[in-house]
Amino acid sequence: MLGWKKAAHASRNSSLTSFASVLVPFRNEANTLAFLLEDLSKQKYSAFEIILVNDHSEDDSLNVISRVCEKFPRLKEQVRVVHCTQQSGKKAALTLGIAQATGDIILTTDADCRVDNEWVQSMLSHFTDNTMLVVGGVRLSASSFFEKLQQLEFVSLIGSGVATLGWNLPSMANGANLAYRKVAFEKVGGYAGNEHVPSGDDEFLLRKICNEYSEAVCFAANPTSIVETWPANTLKTFIQQRLRWAGKWRLHTGLFSKVLALSIFFFQLTFLILPILLVLKVISWPLALAMMGSKVVGEFLFLYPVSQRLGVKFQWLAFGALQFIYPYYVVAVGLLANGSKYTWKGRTF
Repeated sequence: MLGWKKAAHASRNSSLTSFASVLVPFRNEANTLAFLLEDLSKQKYSAFEIILVNDHSEDDSLNVISRVCEKFPRLKEQVRVVHCTQQSGKKAALTLGIAQATGDIILTTDADCRVDNEWVQSMLSHFTDNTMLVVGGVRLSASSFFEKLQQLEFVSLIGSGVATLGWNLPSMANGANLAYRKVAFEKVGGYAGNEHVPSGDDEFLLRKICNEYSEAVCFAANPTSIVETWPANTLKTFIQQRLRWAGKWRLHTGLFSKVLALSIFFFQLTFLILPILLVLKVISWPLALAMMGSKVVGEFLFLYPVSQRLGVKFQWLAFGALQFIYPYYVVAVGLLANGSKYTWKGRTF
């Protein structure tokens, strides 16, 4: 809670007017690309280009781009489409796009996202002379109960990443909303050393830049900087996504990241074995209730302000349900992520 308050309330407001490059890697995103491009066509800040990097799409994405550019003439001057030919994957797509970028600041988002019409300007406003990377907020849209569960769980991920950043101990970021100086990307060698990991383009880069430039990373606290994206539409897709996210934790070299992951795992495991400890009379009912109560209250006190800042309505029913679901989910995903295969964008890893 202290880390969140420190990062989320840090005051940064520059008048940076640098030319920026918005990078959007895409693979088979014909159903969502039009919405993002329309949002980008309405930006109040105009000094930016849009580089769409095609990662071997097999659907109608390219035709969608052409149709949207015809509809919004401003996009014709801003949009460039580049194609991955030799390599594949999100990191290869981003590396190619950055090499093509002419902007001093790189902004990344995903093809299935929606952005505010002040998003570019808002992210740039957090860059002072010493800033090298800005972490933006991301929220999930939600209508069904399953989506509301994902939405609140995602709030915890974004909030935790920002909170550790508040102590200058970077743990998590989201490539759906990230901005950094091109010189910083080049200085740290981009994704060198973790190209073989399918995901983690955001977290690995965050740690590299933090290690190279001490205290040069901040959180974009302005509401107009928040990006919205869609949750997984099926349980299978959700599990595959979380296996992909969790799988990269064991590849981090920093001690803090490993300790954090293990702490979360064993904390949730404790609550799974709580009934067994009660039956064996290892602990008493008053102690068990006190433990549960402190967990619920502590999580609420942390998640509620994070939800408010991200523009997410706090769902009490989802919060209550996750108290029982989350421990099973964390332990299962934590164990499976160390060896299970998963699919992403039609590819198996």
